Amino acid sequence: MKLNGVKILSIGFFLFGLIACNEEPINIDYCKMISKDQTYVNTDKSDMVKFKADKEVRHKIFEKNFELIMEKTKQDGFQYVSLNNLP
Repeated sequence: MKLNGVKILSIGFFLFGLIACNEEPINIDYCKMISKDQTYVNTDKSDMVKFKADKEVRHKIFEKNFELIMEKTKQDGFQYVSLNNLP
């Protein structure tokens, strides 16, 4: 009976390991993030419909980027940034 419990526990750990290994690492291209955001910068208020539409699209981009960065942080922790070697 004790052997069956060990087998069940081993199978459980194996399945948990498979699930954990299936999680793909998140790679963030910060330059792409910024350039996509900047395409919707609109300061021309002569066409308020386009101004509001661009503002809404940019807001959605901010939300998506924030969620992506939070997921990356949960996965890998906070990144260490050193300011010592900056030009």
